[in-house]
Amino acid sequence: MISEAHRVHPAYELDWTIHDGDEEWEACDRAIRNGMIKDLLTSGRPVQYRSTGNSLKPVVYSGDVTMWEPVTDHSTLVIGEIVWCVVQPTQRYYGHAIHAIGDWDGTTYWLIGNLNDPPHMNGWCYAEHIYGVLMEVSGVQPAIDA
Repeated sequence: MISEAHRVHPAYELDWTIHDGDEEWEACDRAIRNGMIKDLLTSGRPVQYRSTGNSLKPVVYSGDVTMWEPVTDHSTLVIGEIVWCVVQPTQRYYGHAIHAIGDWDGTTYWLIGNLNDPPHMNGWCYAEHIYGVLMEVSGVQPAIDA
């Protein structure tokens, strides 16, 4: 994880949270990383880190380096945008897509899920749960079949 935009070329951005065969250690390091990302974004600083998982294909593939900018105006978020957030009610951190925007008793909420077909909805967020928006993706892309 890098705390400044483009500080490290994507080829040298390592995912220090991966520990083959040790899920507990990996979960602990990811919790630390997620806290660091949240702190940086809420302080107004961009964050770069290598993504894992394929739930955001075809936008982000496992191993891609992602650049996140802090959200400064939640009213500008739109359906289809990928945000970095802590989803309710599970309190899990995700970089996932906005699938719907609604109003619950005068408070805006965003429905968050992956890009699978059909998408899996992970939960919802209020403004205080959305910290960053995906600005750039670099790295691994699959070969195009001819």
